[in-house]
Amino acid sequence: MSVVDNLQRQHREILGIVQQMSAGLDAGKLIQRESADSMRALLSQLSGKVSVHLAMEDKSLYPKLVANTNAATSKTAQRFVSDMGPIAEAFANFVKQWPTSAAISQQPTVFVEHTRAIFKALGDRVTREERELYPLALAA
Repeated sequence: MSVVDNLQRQHREILGIVQQMSAGLDAGKLIQRESADSMRALLSQLSGKVSVHLAMEDKSLYPKLVANTNAATSKTAQRFVSDMGPIAEAFANFVKQWPTSAAISQQPTVFVEHTRAIFKALGDRVTREERELYPLALAA
């Protein structure tokens, strides 16, 4: 299995967790401990998957593409590396802001808003990687 195949599989796993979490984004239900516990467990899974994915990109994908002799490929990869910094930081801050199910159940409306915003950023990034970056990696 190629690096790109693994990254695409990780995308599917990440988006699957996002979908599960999105289905439970109901502030009225998240005040209940059971719902908040389930949501926090999913957030932990998502955080782990995203961490592994980012590490794999940083070690296996970006260095190869940045060093590519094709200037357009190298420039695109550099842009993706630069763009990822703020997204990764926002995601890390999001996870830190919701360390427990109690934090979620105490501010369910804020959690729902923040989660939707971070999911939009993650979804946009996944789409861009699939459409722009991974085809370059496959051609390299």
